[in-house]
Amino acid sequence: MSFKIVCAACNTQIGHGEVADAEQLGIEHAPHCTATEEEHAKALTDIKFRNIVQGLGL
Repeated sequence: MSFKIVCAACNTQIGHGEVADAEQLGIEHAPHCTATEEEHAKALTDIKFRNIVQGLGL
């Protein structure tokens, strides 16, 4: 199943793909993000955390 992937920091759609694709898309989006570097870094941390939790089945 493909999902619309949105940057949580600036609310911009950055692509479509699986949940696992979100982290890479977020990294590639960083230079174009209109949010602060800190806000974007926090959004990437949140993505990583969600991927870990989903991987553990929690």
